[in-house]
Amino acid sequence: GEGRTVVVVADDLHWVDAESAGFIDELARRPLPNVVIVGTYRPGDLHRGSPGGDLVSRLERRNEVEQIRLDRLARHEVGAMMAAIAGAAVSSGDVEAVTRRSAGVPFVVEELMRCIGPDTGGGDVFEVQLPWSLEEAVRHQLAGLGAVERTIVDALAVLAEPSGFQVVAAVSSLADAVLLDGLR
Repeated sequence: GEGRTVVVVADDLHWVDAESAGFIDELARRPLPNVVIVGTYRPGDLHRGSPGGDLVSRLERRNEVEQIRLDRLARHEVGAMMAAIAGAAVSSGDVEAVTRRSAGVPFVVEELMRCIGPDTGGGDVFEVQLPWSLEEAVRHQLAGLGAVERTIVDALAVLAEPSGFQVVAAVSSLADAVLLDGLR
């Protein structure tokens, strides 16, 4: 409706393909007063000459673009995030434990909270076997996958960037129908 703002979120621009970068660039050039585009990227993974790197360079030259650098979360911000995820207050000890293990990285805080689980009450975080690294947290998530799903995840990990269906099929050596079913 009139007066409403539409927000388009483009996450992980460092991995964006050429077609998506072109779409975002074209959308950003249009005079659409009720459209806000939010893009995220990790500067260390953004390379000049890549579609994402070129897109960010073009966007940075525009006056209407505002860049906001997000640093790691401080202890009180980790606590606020934990409380929001848990839907309840969390103890100071819990916040300290998660802050130390996450180093203030929001994704890691979220993964640690997933490992703690919804039934863990205040003070129990020390009794829960938390993963000591993000790698271990991801391993916990992958543990429940079947053979086909694990093959797909392994193929995607080897590719290290978004790839087309045919590339994933070739790397995984799965038939198209099996790959589609596994992706679902």
